[in-house]
This record gives sequence, structure tokens and C-alpha cells, in this order.
Amino acid sequence: MGDFVMPKHTGLLREFTVPLKVCYEKRNENEGWITNGHATHKEEGFTYSIFKEYQKLGFEDVPKKDNSDYTKDAQIPLYLGFMEGRGYNNTEKRITPQGIKMYEAIQAGDTKAQYELLIDAFEKKTFGRNNQGFPSADSDVEVPNVLLLSSIFLDGVTRQEFYCVIFLMHTKGWDLARAIAKIIYFRKSGEKIPEVPNIYTDCKLIPLFVSMDFLTEDAQKRLHISTNVYNHFAKRILHLKSKNEEVAGSNQGNGDEVKVDITPVIYYGAPGTGKTRFIQEEIYAKFPEAHREFTTFHQSYSYEDFVEGLKPTLDESSKDIKYHIEPGVFYNACEKAAMLAGYNSLKDCIADTNEGRVDKFYAATLANNMVLLCIDEINRGNVASIFGDLISLIEPSKRLGAGNYEMIAKLPYSKSLFGVPSNLFIVGSMNTADRSIQLLDSALRRRFRFKEMIPDYSVFKIFDGTASKILKHINARIRSILNKDNQIGHSYLMNATTNKEIVTALISKIIPLLEEYFYNEIRKVRFVLNEDDNTKYPFYIEDKEAKEAYQSYLAIEDIDEEEKSFYTIDKRIADLTEEECGKYLNHLIGEKESDEKKLGNSELRESE
Repeated sequence: MGDFVMPKHTGLLREFTVPLKVCYEKRNENEGWITNGHATHKEEGFTYSIFKEYQKLGFEDVPKKDNSDYTKDAQIPLYLGFMEGRGYNNTEKRITPQGIKMYEAIQAGDTKAQYELLIDAFEKKTFGRNNQGFPSADSDVEVPNVLLLSSIFLDGVTRQEFYCVIFLMHTKGWDLARAIAKIIYFRKSGEKIPEVPNIYTDCKLIPLFVSMDFLTEDAQKRLHISTNVYNHFAKRILHLKSKNEEVAGSNQGNGDEVKVDITPVIYYGAPGTGKTRFIQEEIYAKFPEAHREFTTFHQSYSYEDFVEGLKPTLDESSKDIKYHIEPGVFYNACEKAAMLAGYNSLKDCIADTNEGRVDKFYAATLANNMVLLCIDEINRGNVASIFGDLISLIEPSKRLGAGNYEMIAKLPYSKSLFGVPSNLFIVGSMNTADRSIQLLDSALRRRFRFKEMIPDYSVFKIFDGTASKILKHINARIRSILNKDNQIGHSYLMNATTNKEIVTALISKIIPLLEEYFYNEIRKVRFVLNEDDNTKYPFYIEDKEAKEAYQSYLAIEDIDEEEKSFYTIDKRIADLTEEECGKYLNHLIGEKESDEKKLGNSELRESE
């Protein structure tokens, strides 16, 4: 069932608010990032700043020495999405926009705003897996949501009852309703609730929520959602997910009871941020070959390619052209999904009763019998035209087997009835350098979840080394002129471990992309590379022959001179030594001349 992890280190209100305060006050420095630092050396990092803040606030139970590891005080803010980290084991941290709002709400004593932000986190974050606070977690159980839902369904839940619920959900694969029923049985029978392993006990979310008056505790030691929270947010809490399947189909065919979120998802980001690779390795590869379809959208991709269309064939006997209706990749994926749910075809599925479809698709979902449809470069096609009138059918509430609101449409060519099965998972990727999310068709934006993938500076073989510095500086300059959608992803320098390899990647991969971004504006490309006419180590040199030819052209044509840039890549750079390449990179980063030796070594610094 995967590794089960939940916050255990923190729980005091100060351990929630002080990390937010430290990062809040440093949010305008270094893009808000603050390193852990070493408290014993009194570095102005996260650890030492936390220690000094505790000293200033006068907490007597705080260790007197400044060598305590206060980095774990960020666990719950990271867990709830009020802070974010980067680097190995989150060696750098900063406050998120939601964290800024939370800290300001705490300072203002605005409890309603605090509760609103917590509810937002429960709705939008995943806790069992893919949570930055606990990268090692790999469980279906969404602990905070289960805590709140258990409190409502049981009219108050004791700590031991809650521990038993998450134990049953994680180890037995039970859904929440079944686990709640077991607790009710224990209460009515008087049977003692069994002890559970330590990893399920002492959830530090409980004392934090109690101290925020988000939860209250009665005389029977049962935890209740406070009246103020319940009155404003009961409906939203009741719709929280108790289980999460972030990557559908990861346990194909194992029979575990899993509730899959089938809302289509798009992974988006700048070029080179690993979108397609992530989908291939973490999603596509985990589905059996017979249970997956893959396609790539492009400018000529059409409804006929995706759903169904008339295709010509040559009659060998009469040599006449005849037309037949051919199903597209989307239709084929839906057909596979219907057959995986126990039908002979999609047609048989639609002919079944509503109740029959609900039962079969529910059983298919529980058995993890899912079909995957991957759409690469989804934004390069005309999505409204490709999906046509079927765009509404991909919504989970309108799928075949969804119940009273399922939708069935009639296809234009075959005139057959069509619906999208509830066990079809759709995932796409899009490159934001081609088109930002804001420019996508609104129908697409409403019906997909979007997960951003940003340049990851911690993945390089040399942690915080040259490749990381180069990319950070280039992206900062790109953002200053364009926006974050046109940044350069980490994959462009992933395999570069020497100065010469980085220079080669710059010339062959990154600079051509920059020239595409800034078409006919070489001065902007040069700005990104931190060079001008006085630069000692420029990648671009002036094309004097072209400049002289242009002057001759002006004299012949007798026209006014236009502002032109006559620059070309210096091809001699490809033949430079390792140390010489280091000087070029040193200038690009913007380091002082005296620091050249740091980049001139043949071997770059290894990760600590």
C-alpha cells in the first residue's frame, strides 16, 4: 500500500507561525529563498533565524544552545502548502502566496481567513503522496481530510478511533465508510479498539488544529470541528477526498480497493522541465500495453483523427475510391475502457441500464481496471475543434457509470451513440513557450486539472554547481523580459558535468531557443547571456562583413538606415579549453573576475 507518513515533529502553534514569520520577513530577498544554514556557525539561515526568533519571543522550553535542528519546524507549513522547498531534503525554503495570506491572517487575528486557507489546502493539496513536506510518503490516505470527515461522521472522534481509521484504510485498503462502520461497531459492542503501530499515532495536526480552535475536544476526549468552522465550511468539508490516487493505475490489477480521481490532468511548463518524461516514466509505463493509448496533437490534427471520420480506400477490383468510417484514438480508448469494465463493446455498454453501468464501472475502478489516454503537446492542436461536442463528456460527473448526470451523444458520421467511460484516465502535456494557460480554450481550462512543472535546479549531478547557477541566471533574465512560461528547463543541462559541455549545450541548444524567443532581437539574447559590446568573453561577435555589405546596400538604394544588429555566434568557442570555457561561464553568471578559478577547473564541484 506504500509508505505511510504524517507530521510528528511539530504541533505547537509557534512551530507553525514562527517558520512562516521567518520566511515572510525574508520574502523579498533572493526571490524569497532562505537556506537552512548551520546554527552552530550562526549563519543567517533558516535554522539560526528560528532559534533567534524563539529567543526573542522568550519561550523558556526552547533549548538554550543554538545548535538545535529547527529545520523540522517547517514540516507542517510545507505539508499544508504554506511554504515550499527546493534542493535535496528542502535545503532552501520560502513562503508561498497562500502562506503569506496565512501569516497575515494570523497577525490580524482573522480566524475566518485562517480557516478558509486551511480548507483550501485540504481541497487542493495531496498528503498521502507527492507532498513536499514528506517526499517519502506513498499512501492513498489523505490524513487531514480523514480526520475532519471522521469527526463529522462519528459526531466526534477520539484520537485512538482516528488512529484505527487511518490504520484500516492504509493497511487493509478499506474505504472511509467501511472504517467508520468498524468504529461504530466498537462503540456499540463495547469492544476495545485495538492498538495500532506507532506510525499511525500521535498525529501532530491534532494539537495544532486544537490550538487554532479549528478543532475542539469534549469531556469524552472526542474531537469535533468547531462551530465557527462547521457553520461556514461544512459543505466543502463533506466533499473532501479521503483517498488520493495521484497517479492512476500504479497498482494495475492487484485488486486493492482504490478510488481514482478521473478528472483529466495536464502537466504544463517551460521547455525542458521534464513533462513528457514524467508522464512516460511515472504514468504511462505503469499501465499494461493493452490498457493505454498515446497521441500527439499538432496543427493539422482533427476531430476525424481523434474521434471518428471518413477515410478513403481504393477498391482493388473497380479501382474506385470508397469511403468508410474509421474510429480515432479517443474512440478506441473509450472502447478499451468499456471492454475492461466487462462489456463486449462501447455499444453494449451504452445499451445497458444506468444502474448496470454504475455497478460495472464502480467494480472496474475498485479493481483498478483503468485505461490511460496520453495526449502530448495538447495545446498545439485546436482543442475545441478536435474534441468538438464531446468536450463536456470528459467531466467525471458526465461519464458513463457516473449516475444520474451521465451524458451520451450521437456521433456525426456513424450516427452511433457515444459516451466516455468512468475508467478512462486522460493526461496531457503542454509547453507554455507555445501558449500560456490563459490563452487556452476556456472549455479546456474548466475540465482539466493543471499541474505546473518548473525548472528544477536541484537535479544536476553537481548540486548548486555551475549548471545550476547558469540556468538560474538565464531564467531570471528571461523572466525580466518575457515571463516564467519561456524559461529554460533543467533537461538542457542535465548531462553537462564540465565547463566545456555546458558551453556546448548553450551554443547548440539554449542559444537557438533564445533566438527563437527573441526573433530578430539579438540584443535581448545578448542581455540574457549578460554580454554587451564591452564584454571580454562574449558568445556573439560582430559580423563586420555583413555590416559593410549593408552600408554598400544603403548607398546603392539611397534609403534611410534601419537599426540592425550584425552579430553571429563565435564558432571559435567550440574549440576552447576547459579553463577558457570557464571564463565565459563566469562572465555569464556575473561573477567577479577574481572568481574565474572557481569555474576554470577541469572537474566541477561535486555535490555535498
